Formats: sequence, C-alpha cells, structure tokens
Amino acid sequence: MGNTPIIPMGDGADGSDAAVAAAGNSPARPWQTHPGLSSTGGNAGWFGIALSHAERFLAEAGFDRAPWLAVAFACGILTWFALPGPWQWIAAIGSSLLFALAALAIWPSGSAIADERGHLRRAIIALGIVFAAGMTVIWAR
Repeated sequence: MGNTPIIPMGDGADGSDAAVAAAGNSPARPWQTHPGLSSTGGNAGWFGIALSHAERFLAEAGFDRAPWLAVAFACGILTWFALPGPWQWIAAIGSSLLFALAALAIWPSGSAIADERGHLRRAIIALGIVFAAGMTVIWAR
C-alpha cells in the first residue's frame, strides 16, 4: 500500500486540470492537439494532401472558377437526358443536394476547418446545387 501511485482525477484545488499539473508542461490530451490526425483537416495521408492542393488551386483561380458553374448546370441537363425516368432523376437531384449538405456537415460554418477549406467548401456546395438546378430546370420544361 505504501507504493500506490497517486493518479490525479478531475480538477486541482486551484481549478486547473490535475492531470496536466501532475505531468508537468506536457498536454494532458496529446491526441487532441496533433495537427494531422483528421483526414479532412490536416495533411494526414493522401486525401488530406489532395484536399490541400484543391483548396490552393481554388484560392489561386479567382474568377476563373465561375465557368465551372455553367459546366455543372449543363451536366445536370445532360444527366436528365441520360437517365431513363423520374426515379433516377429524383435520385440524381437528391444525391447532388446531399453532396452539398455533406460539405456543410464536414466543414461547418464558423469552424476552424471551414476557414481552412473555405474555397473547397463553397465550390462543392455551389456545384451540387447548380447540378440539381440543371436537372430541375430541364425537367420542369
């Protein structure tokens, strides 16, 4: 019983984290502070690197990104002609809107990751909505 280690639990007497105080200056939760753990946030793995390249490309493109909205609209129209019926059209419209919503869910507005991937987030949302609009417009016609 004399060699029982003292394991700090909860807050210290002064309101600080007792585990941090016991460990010295090292963070109590290093897994939460590692910058490259998230494949959508940091540069961990090939997917993070691809996202970083896409974000940099979109940031440098400026107004040259706008014609891609017309391409997405035309792809929506062409997809309407390529698919055989209403169920497939609804599925394609829903999929493109879910794709846009997924960008909102992965990179929520106001978060640090949304600031890091702002151009990519807006591009995915815009392309998903414009593709759905292309299909909807030709279907309504």
